[in-house]
Amino acid sequence: MSIKEQIISISLLKISQYARNTIGNEAIATVHSSYNKTINLLINKRIFSIQPRDSELSPISLITNLTLSQFQQLKLQPIKTYQLHFNYQNVTIFYTKLTACKSSTKTALANSIKIAKQILQQSDKKGLNLLFQQKNDDLILAAFQQYLTQAEHFYIMNDEKNTCNILTKLIGLGIGLTPSGDDFLSGLLATFQYFNATKSTFYQNLTQQIRQNLANTNAISSRFLDCALQQQFSVPVLTFFENIDKQNSDIEQLNKLFENIGHSSGMDTLFGIYYGCSLLSKK
Repeated sequence: MSIKEQIISISLLKISQYARNTIGNEAIATVHSSYNKTINLLINKRIFSIQPRDSELSPISLITNLTLSQFQQLKLQPIKTYQLHFNYQNVTIFYTKLTACKSSTKTALANSIKIAKQILQQSDKKGLNLLFQQKNDDLILAAFQQYLTQAEHFYIMNDEKNTCNILTKLIGLGIGLTPSGDDFLSGLLATFQYFNATKSTFYQNLTQQIRQNLANTNAISSRFLDCALQQQFSVPVLTFFENIDKQNSDIEQLNKLFENIGHSSGMDTLFGIYYGCSLLSKK
């Protein structure tokens, strides 16, 4: 049976405008990898992720109307190629591009730092938020602490070259499907984008080095970093920046949003936002 005879129809519940524009209604897709709550597809050499209905939306998410048990019955085999038809009849389309940008005033940065730190410190997730503890024996966290302290030092000294070199070492650092270093850098990029710091030579040099070193991490994590370079982010990141100007930000809701992303990916991304705001506040 040919690929064209194996058409599989998938009804979608939520999708990003980025994914909708890239994929279209019909796609030839190869299964890149399969997990409990995600099936990663290669479509036009780019990874997109089919997920059950209660998943958090990312730029590459194709969220179905299937429950988790129904989703796990999908018969898509790794490495095999299928022709997929996507039904958008009842789909909700989200804009995942970070466009609502503002100047990095001291008040805005201080408020962002306060909210991010509060969420990180009250979370039960064990990620980079553990760096707030005075003592930690984890070797990976110790390496992070060393790199971040060095990067901050060089940034304050206006040594952009060494700052970028150190931060680029974080690519692929950590365990999991998306290593903590990659999630952290995504949050850092989002911060500089939101606070209109993308024209600085530091940001330009950092993004150039990240692009040149994407091969230093796995394909899925590299895909999310590439999205971050295009200003495409998950809903929790966008929601965080939407809340920083509110007098009473819903900390509990923000905490829940970030905790729902991976094992510690959400918190690691938020730590990147916290660190990025801290850097900007020192200039």
